[in-house]
Amino acid sequence: MNILNPNNTTHTLKIIPRFYPLGDVVLELAGEEREPGSTITIVPTISNGYMFLQFEKAFKNTSNWQVKVTEENEILYRGKIFVTSQAADTQNYKTTKDIFLL
Repeated sequence: MNILNPNNTTHTLKIIPRFYPLGDVVLELAGEEREPGSTITIVPTISNGYMFLQFEKAFKNTSNWQVKVTEENEILYRGKIFVTSQAADTQNYKTTKDIFLL
């Protein structure tokens, strides 16, 4: 699951794809709460085994999204996005923070 901040309009998804694309990829976003979806064509960046997808979109706070990344109708990645303004560092945000203590 990727965590995004709704205060930003430029977002970067950091994913590990099923295979690495040779060209552009299509990012499909589907809102889980009656939000209009989006289809965005992106040139990915690949570094250290990760694929980075940078795109522009305004998100509503506390919304959930389904993500699908394809190249020529082959699925590279499927996942989810959670949008929250509670985390300044979205890469280290934990949805279960302080719920399970050892």
